[in-house]
Amino acid sequence: MAKDSSDSASSGSSTPPPAPSRPIPPQLVAFGVVLVLLIVFFAQNSSKVHVSYLGLDGHMSLAIAMIISALAGSALTVIGQWVVSYRRRHSGKRT
Repeated sequence: MAKDSSDSASSGSSTPPPAPSRPIPPQLVAFGVVLVLLIVFFAQNSSKVHVSYLGLDGHMSLAIAMIISALAGSALTVIGQWVVSYRRRHSGKRT
């Protein structure tokens, strides 16, 4: 006996429709671009440099030295902003 094509569709063996594709979030694209730029930065600045700071001497990659200094500068900026906002909030509460 020959089977209909309608029998195979109703038996549950058909493949489900493909899931709708979601667009790539812009944050993920930005993260990927920054990651590629950091890899290029490290590759181009891999030479060793002599670093002296507060009596400490050593050699490290130029890229690492620049990243550390950038992070330290960012941390100082955040701390400075926190101090200013703290002083503004608490300046009128003197007894």
